[in-house]
Amino acid sequence: MHAFEHLALSVPTCSKTTRQHKIAGSLWLTAAILLVFTLALPLASQAQANFVYINNQSPANSVAAYSVSSAGVLTNVPGSPFATGGAGKNVVCYGLDRMIVTQVNQLLFVANTGDMTISGFTINPVSGALTLVPGSPFASGLSLDSCQGMSIAATPDARFLMASSNGQIQTFTIAPTGVLALAATTANCCTPNAGMKISSNGQLLAIANEASVSTFTLNPVTGALTPVLGSPFPKTGTGLVTGLDFNSCGNNRLYGGEATGTPTLADAWAVDAGGVLSPIAGTPFQSTGNNSNIVLATPNNAFLFESNQFSNSISSFAMNADGSLALLGKFGGVGTVHSPVGMATDSSGTFLYVADDNFGMALYRINGNGSLTSIKDQGINLPAEIQGVAAFPPRSCASADLAVSMTASPTTVAANNTVTYSISITNNGPAAAAFSLADTMPSTLSFVSCAATNGGVCLGTINNRLVSFPSLASGATATVTLVGRVSSTVTNGAIITNTASINNSSAVDPNTANNSASSNITGTQPVASTLTVAPATGAFGGSAVLSATLRKKSDNSPAVGETINFFVNRNSVGSAITDASGMATLTASLGTIAPGTYAGAIIATFTGDAIFATSSGSATLTVTKAVLTVTAN
Repeated sequence: MHAFEHLALSVPTCSKTTRQHKIAGSLWLTAAILLVFTLALPLASQAQANFVYINNQSPANSVAAYSVSSAGVLTNVPGSPFATGGAGKNVVCYGLDRMIVTQVNQLLFVANTGDMTISGFTINPVSGALTLVPGSPFASGLSLDSCQGMSIAATPDARFLMASSNGQIQTFTIAPTGVLALAATTANCCTPNAGMKISSNGQLLAIANEASVSTFTLNPVTGALTPVLGSPFPKTGTGLVTGLDFNSCGNNRLYGGEATGTPTLADAWAVDAGGVLSPIAGTPFQSTGNNSNIVLATPNNAFLFESNQFSNSISSFAMNADGSLALLGKFGGVGTVHSPVGMATDSSGTFLYVADDNFGMALYRINGNGSLTSIKDQGINLPAEIQGVAAFPPRSCASADLAVSMTASPTTVAANNTVTYSISITNNGPAAAAFSLADTMPSTLSFVSCAATNGGVCLGTINNRLVSFPSLASGATATVTLVGRVSSTVTNGAIITNTASINNSSAVDPNTANNSASSNITGTQPVASTLTVAPATGAFGGSAVLSATLRKKSDNSPAVGETINFFVNRNSVGSAITDASGMATLTASLGTIAPGTYAGAIIATFTGDAIFATSSGSATLTVTKAVLTVTAN
């Protein structure tokens, strides 16, 4: 494992870019239009398959690829691993960003540390297979600094790729085919350079310099970088700031991971429109991990994760509206991850992929409360340094108001009977969204069945139900039907509350107040009943009138409108409904029953319902001799 080796730090004065560009207002308008088009593209593609890519920086650098099912099952993509054509090599700094995916044109780029080149691949969105871009690998033109590697980042519209190392940033144009061409060289103030990120609106670039963070405005038309006034901005803690991440869509928060011992530190800055960083109150925020370099925000800005290389864990923070962080817990540990480094989420924010250094990739499910549930720690063949992971489709910038409502039927349910919940999720837009709905049924219910419309996939175990939706268009409504059975031991009159909530989403939700809904039912225990059967008499070959009276045992009041089943000599002869007095009456044929007295031959049963418990009774049947009538001729 590699920790930061730099203890004495200096922050040189930031130099200016080697190329200056003046941009006319018309160009900025064009850029804005392009950006809107770019950000809309991922929303239409949310329903496509999910893939995860793992960079194995062996001497012959390669990328392992897996498809990921809605349940988190990993399947090797045919042809994987895919050779980059460049050389891999170990680095010193964990925070380097060495793999990036673009939604536009469906491209994947990898930094080859061993020869400082960049390889490009096209992604098959159906199979996940990678095809090397013609001309790959491309020379970066960069030299190594003490981090011994380089970081890469791409603009959301896939027009430009930036590569940084040793105080320099190379700007490349990206052709639709993925071919790179050097466009400009920009000086960064500081060295070494670690993590690098571009904001989701494509207008800002940030680079971690261990002691500080440099920010640049990015011209979305020409790709020109201009240092932000006041840059570089100092770290907020005592460690070395390495990994960075902007919040999704808002572009007004920047987070950094600091390489330290224990406690670990996460930096938080507010970002103004010009790219100026201001520390958020309370920064740096602490966790109990060890040596945390990488941070990652979820697509809906709900949580921030920080990987802890030396404590085999991932810290989870809630992202508050003011940008501050609230520690939720530390997850992972032995058996789920070895040495967590780079991280990515799927487009819906359901899964967290973690590069597991020198082993493979750890896969977690992101729960609605920010906790992580381990699904699998996937080893790869002949692992070397594994610190980069990327997902396709990648995280995108979208906004969608998901509203949840729920009804239950019936609302009064007896023990051992079922209740059906109808849960509606309406996307009030403006964008489409991939998401999952969670419903943890209370202990007084047991799960029976689940069904969903609009491509929803029912998942989960026992009462912990999860429904995954690959995409829900703006204005559309999806329905989940959950059936549960009320416990046999439910307390009579107990109020049973069931709640369903949006668990993850690919979009930032402007109104989280309607992200959950609940429905109450009343559980009942049927009251005891008595069934009194009257003796009956009939002539041989004729019929007898059978009757039984059903009453509530506690107060002897009649049970009205209930079905009573009658049997004679254990043969069913029909059923009848109780009247206002609780009596059910049925005329039954005696057939060939011989004359005589038959004790217990008449049996009446009540099978019970939501109000009354089952009961039964019996009585004597008397069959008399038939009366013969003689008529004279």
